Amino acid sequence: MRTMEGDKEQIIIASDSHRRNDRLAMIRKAYPDADLYLHAGDYTVKDPDQDWIYVQGNNDPAGEEPESRVVPVGEHRIYMVHSHQCKRSRKCPLHLRLAEEAREKGCDIVVYGHSHLPAIDEVDGVLILNPGSVQRAGRGARKGFIVLTLDGGKLLPQFVDWEAFEKNFKPEKTIKPENDPGPTSEGR
Repeated sequence: MRTMEGDKEQIIIASDSHRRNDRLAMIRKAYPDADLYLHAGDYTVKDPDQDWIYVQGNNDPAGEEPESRVVPVGEHRIYMVHSHQCKRSRKCPLHLRLAEEAREKGCDIVVYGHSHLPAIDEVDGVLILNPGSVQRAGRGARKGFIVLTLDGGKLLPQFVDWEAFEKNFKPEKTIKPENDPGPTSEGR
């Protein structure tokens, strides 16, 4: 992994693109210097963009990608899972269950998809991120993706609204961490 100016690292997180490789390509063009591109499943194409790291979603071809994976990033470890295989329970909410699975795998960040509902949460010291969907949002949510900036010891997640991104997208313009408007929620 390359180190960016000021020791900032940038991770782009998308999910549930459902055959919209054009949208993933737009994100890559806007953020060409990102350190990682993570996709939390349901890419649903035969030959996905190899610059992204994927996990298998419930609509993806079986066996092409793992159902979950651990991605080391500096001092952090990211647990990726689509989450369709996670058992739902009113007694144990999904974020609590994902945080437990992450801790069991030595991870402090979870990236998941499936719900098409963006989420930025923290459970027992584990950062939980769901970028929603770049294709279609669920239950009144907005389409989008997440830019996670690692700035020293801080984790700074920012949800990027797809409509605003697409409206302002200029193929010749790239976004670098020092030009980011900053996180929309407090970093850790």
